[in-house]
Amino acid sequence: MPERNGGNKFSRRELLSFFKPKNSKIDTVPEKNDAVDPWSLKISRRDFMTSAACGSLLSIADIPLAIGLMEIGIPQGNAGASEEDYNELFRNPAYGYLLTSIISPLIEESLCRAFPSETFAPKDNKMHWEVGAPASLAFMLMHNIDGAYLGVIPNSLSFEEIHVTSFISGLMYWKFEREGGLAKAAVAHGAHNATLFTLGLALIKS
Repeated sequence: MPERNGGNKFSRRELLSFFKPKNSKIDTVPEKNDAVDPWSLKISRRDFMTSAACGSLLSIADIPLAIGLMEIGIPQGNAGASEEDYNELFRNPAYGYLLTSIISPLIEESLCRAFPSETFAPKDNKMHWEVGAPASLAFMLMHNIDGAYLGVIPNSLSFEEIHVTSFISGLMYWKFEREGGLAKAAVAHGAHNATLFTLGLALIKS
């Protein structure tokens, strides 16, 4: 190995520097500890597609999971909306998609992911499940507030149905929020709801 004057050997990085072009960033190490802005609405095409696909797949997985939970005596459902409420949305699909796939995800992800992420989690790129798990539990309980889902003034907290699948999906949304901000979580949430709404429409029409 070449040596400096005085006999000290060159380091590997110093040797590479002799061969790299001037102003090259070949030895630049990207910063891996940058925190994502919890409220960021920027999203790449790749993240958009990945989040949407994961949200849709999770919604399909929710169905057998909910059925299995009901089989063992854990009632599933959404106390925030009655069957008539859903039928009203199905009668007006444009409004139904707008509410379930855009408005609700943005509001819920702001309250249950972006706000706690900014307020209670350290500003780094780690998951911090000690914040994400309680936030997901709060997200689950939101679906037990009578009237909350359709924007009606909440009037009671019901535990007749425990929306376990909301807790599970909330954990995924938390992961996406920590990785890519509000936009990434809201896209996954929106795709999840849109898939379920589409399945509901198909059942109504069949």
